[in-house]
Amino acid sequence: MIATALNARFHAQSVSGKRWISVDDFFVTMFTVSLNPDEILMEISFPELPQDTGWSFMEVSRRRGDYAMAGVAALVTIDKKGICKDARLVYLNVGDKAIDAKEAANLLKGEKITAKSIEAAANIASNKEIMPFGSVHATPEYQRHLSRVLTKRAVEQAHHRAKSLITGSKKKVAK
Repeated sequence: MIATALNARFHAQSVSGKRWISVDDFFVTMFTVSLNPDEILMEISFPELPQDTGWSFMEVSRRRGDYAMAGVAALVTIDKKGICKDARLVYLNVGDKAIDAKEAANLLKGEKITAKSIEAAANIASNKEIMPFGSVHATPEYQRHLSRVLTKRAVEQAHHRAKSLITGSKKKVAK
């Protein structure tokens, strides 16, 4: 999931050669990757984040360390005027693999991030882009609810961190 959020690339090698695999092509399902039977993973490469990028990762599980019912990683890049240049929202355990909610993230781009735009992004992601399957601990409806709440908190925290990078502020964000 973090690999998806950070747009990683994977270097695979076999006796017949080497290849780079994009994160979108590497993960097939939650527990399946696109390595061939004769390949091994040699390296994972993460591109450098833009300078004014804030991040957040949040998840909810029944007990600390348990398999999460839902989770989200948020990346927000802003310019000196506070305009969102880029955003990324990636969800875990609400689909058959990590879900990159591009439509929701695109709602944040090109504008100042506000409570209203965060709410809109959270609603698009939780109602349209994720595909929760439920479990013994959470119904699909509850996973949607968790995703909506976590999105709001994660985007707020990532946005605050991005602003702190610009202003040099070290204030803590309420959880």
